[in-house]
Amino acid sequence: MIASSHQAKGQLQARDLLDRLNRAMQKVYRDKPVAAVLHGENFDCRASERDIQEAWGNLIDNAYKYCVASIQITVLKTEQGVLLRIEDDGPGIADTAHQRALQRGGRLDTRAPGQGIGLAVVSEIASRYEGGLSIRRSQHLGGACFELLLKL
Repeated sequence: MIASSHQAKGQLQARDLLDRLNRAMQKVYRDKPVAAVLHGENFDCRASERDIQEAWGNLIDNAYKYCVASIQITVLKTEQGVLLRIEDDGPGIADTAHQRALQRGGRLDTRAPGQGIGLAVVSEIASRYEGGLSIRRSQHLGGACFELLLKL
């Protein structure tokens, strides 16, 4: 459920929320040694914390799930809004599969648990915040790179 109505928006600290989400994923994936490197300053965002947790949490969860051993997470405040970039050293996503990955039920990997709705929800949240979600290959780690822009 997306909570991005005007009344649901509050003040949140971007890096604090990112740190909390990363710590939660470290617990979920405690049996998988993952070197997670976080970049970015703490800054105020006016948004629904629930929406941001849902969007960022889905992307971070996917990075932990599909990486081999490394992820990089960067949060930046830009002129366009708040940009979250998540990169991993996993197999990545073929260019021809990007659109399918963003569709509800568009699962690309049936070996890992999931419903195939996470990226669709992230994309929907991005749309509600007049932003976007893009997928490409990570130049630094070789796996997937997701960039989520939200106008906050």
